[in-house]
Amino acid sequence: MTYLDSHNIQHLIFKSPSTKAYPTLFPPTQSSSLSSSLRILELDSCHVDLSNPTPCMPKLTTLYLNGCDFAPNSKTLDQLEFDPFASCVNLKQLYLHKCQFSEGITLKITAPRLVSLDITELTIPHKRDAAFDHIIKLEIWTPKLLSLRLNLYMPLDFSCLHLPVLENLDVQICSATTNNRTTVSFLLNMFRGFHNAQRIKICSKIILILSLLHQLAALHTQPPLFTRLKTLTVQRLKGSSLNKIPDNVLSYFLKGTSLASVEYE
Repeated sequence: MTYLDSHNIQHLIFKSPSTKAYPTLFPPTQSSSLSSSLRILELDSCHVDLSNPTPCMPKLTTLYLNGCDFAPNSKTLDQLEFDPFASCVNLKQLYLHKCQFSEGITLKITAPRLVSLDITELTIPHKRDAAFDHIIKLEIWTPKLLSLRLNLYMPLDFSCLHLPVLENLDVQICSATTNNRTTVSFLLNMFRGFHNAQRIKICSKIILILSLLHQLAALHTQPPLFTRLKTLTVQRLKGSSLNKIPDNVLSYFLKGTSLASVEYE
C-alpha cells in the first residue's frame, strides 16, 4: 500500500480475477493503517475476515462492496458481534451489494459521518429458506445518515437503530412470506427505528404484509411514528394488483402527521 500513498492514489477499483476463491483483504500482517491517500475504494468478489480489524483509512469517504464475503476465521467462531467499518472514521457513503455474511452474527455499522447507506440483496450462504430472518442481526449507529436504501429478501432483525436525522428511506422486500408472524414483527420493528424519515418509499409487498388480518389490530395500537413524514411513495411490484392502500395501513404511516402526501409508482 506504500505505492498508493507515494503516488497519491485516491480512487482504487479491485475485482477478484477468480470466482472460485475470493482473495482475502486486510490480512493480519497488514499495517494498522492501510492508506493515507485513498478516498474511494471499490471492491468486487473479495473476502473480508471479520476476525481482523479493518485497517485505518483516514481519508476514505466512499466504499463500494459488491459480491464480497464477510466471515470470521475458525479461531473466533465464538465471537458474534462485528463492526467492520468502525475504523473508517470519515466514511460518508457505504454500498453493500450482494454481500454474504456468516449466519448467527450481529453486524454493526458504526459510522459517525456516514450520510448514505445502501444494503441490497444481502445473502447468507446455504440459508435461503424461511428462517433467513432469524440468523443475522444488524445494528446501525449513524447519527448523520440522511439516506438509507434497503433491498432485502425479507425483513431482518434490526436490534439497534440510531438514525436521528434520516430524510430519505427506500425499503424493498422481495420474497417475505406473508403468513410469518416473525416477518411482521421484524418489519414493524424496522419502521420504529426509521421513524425520523421524511420521505419514505416502500414496495407493494410491504403493504401486503401489513394488511394481514391478524395484524390489523396491532397496527391500531401502534403510536404515531412518522411525525416528520412529508411523502409516502408506494412502488408497485411486477404483477401487483394494489390500487389503494388499506385504511388501516395508511393510518399507520400518516397518523403522526397531517401534511404528508401519498404517491404511487
